[in-house]
Formats: sequence, C-alpha cells, structure tokens
Amino acid sequence: MQQDLQPHPLAKPIRRLTIAAWVIAAVLLLNTLAPYAVMLFPQLYVSQAKEIEESLNKTLGKEEFSVDAKALSEKQKFNTIPGNQFHAMPLDEKIIHASAIALTRIEKTSDGKQRQVIQEFLKKAPGVTIYNEVGSEFQSRYVGNDEMDYGDGAIVFFLGSPARAISWSYFSGDRVDSLERIPLSLLREKCKAAQGAPNSAVQ
Repeated sequence: MQQDLQPHPLAKPIRRLTIAAWVIAAVLLLNTLAPYAVMLFPQLYVSQAKEIEESLNKTLGKEEFSVDAKALSEKQKFNTIPGNQFHAMPLDEKIIHASAIALTRIEKTSDGKQRQVIQEFLKKAPGVTIYNEVGSEFQSRYVGNDEMDYGDGAIVFFLGSPARAISWSYFSGDRVDSLERIPLSLLREKCKAAQGAPNSAVQ
C-alpha cells in the first residue's frame, strides 16, 4: 500500500523567505554596481537622463520645469553679505553693496512721540524688491520708543532682495556725523553715481 507524502508545513514559508532573500540580494547588487555602470557607460546614463528630462518637460511644461536664468542671475546679484562685514566697510563700499539707501525724516506725532518717515530713496537698484515706500513710516527699535533726540532723520542702508534694513545712521542738519561726516549733498552724488539716478519713489 502506497502512502502519499505530505509537504512539510514549513516548506512554503521557507520558500517565500528564500525568494525574498534573493530579491534583496539582487537589489543590493544593483545598488553596488550602479555607480560603476555610470562610469563605464556615461553616454547611456546621459541619454537616459535627457529622455527623463524631455518627458518631464512635456508633462509639466517646459517653462515651468526649466530654470529661469534671468531670475537666477537677479537672485545672485542681490545675494546679501554678512552684517558685520558690511558694518566694517568704508562708506563708498557700503553705497556700492547696498541694494537700497533711504533718507528718513523724524516727525513729531500729535501725542508728542517721534516717528520716522521715508522721504526719499537715494539709491534703489533696478530689480530689487523693497516693501518700504516713500511716505511710509520706517519702524526702528529706537525712535518712538523713548524721548531721546535723534536729530532730523537717518540714512538707512538695505541689503538683499527682498531688501532688509541692515544699518541706519542718524543725522542733524546737512551732515551725517557717523558716516565720515559726509554732507547730504555729497552723499546724494555718490548714490547717484553708484546707481545712475536716485529714486524718489518706489517703482
């Protein structure tokens, strides 16, 4: 009498584990060999990359996927420099590196407090984004928070785009003592030379 042999109850789980182990080994092997394949067959790699890029361009639209070189150059143009490095610069270099330079006037409010209002932009580089405008109040940590006399106004230097105020120097009369005692008229000329013409309003 012949007896049928029954498969061991662990046979199927062992077979599944064996297959999974082979799959993992194959994946690890591919990951290990992939960099060498790129070095040995660079043209194939570049060709595949171009095909993927073309496919994405068709799917997403070329204008959306491609890099806008002009926008990138504008962003790089206004890359900001460290504040401590800017403060250590001579005035002429500050004027060159600033993306905008504003002149503010200090006014008395009806309740006797002080506030700064932007009167004009001595410099505003083409293409720079700035959220302050002529006639708007310039907020500072000093003016408006105490009763100290800060003079007639301030020269405010902005860096980067969007522009952020990095330094301001208060003045009285027609000279800015903390900026090498430069007369305001000469400062305007220097800003004009650095830009081409001063901006009396935000474009």
